Amino acid sequence: MFAERCEWGPAGPYLQYIGTSSTVRDLVALGDKIVGPGEPINYWGFSYGTLLGFSFANSEYIYHVTWFLE
Repeated sequence: MFAERCEWGPAGPYLQYIGTSSTVRDLVALGDKIVGPGEPINYWGFSYGTLLGFSFANSEYIYHVTWFLE
């Protein structure tokens, strides 16, 4: 019932653009605009940010990853 209300609500047409892969693409676009295309960026995440960072590191956009774990 909740999902149906979301789908038929005003944000319904945009739900297809919400998700981890869309967020990774947005991060790449932001990095390209801020530091330049293909330039390295620094990313630090926790909780959902950890999952997002893992998805980002395993995407087609990444060529080198340095992990700092404590």
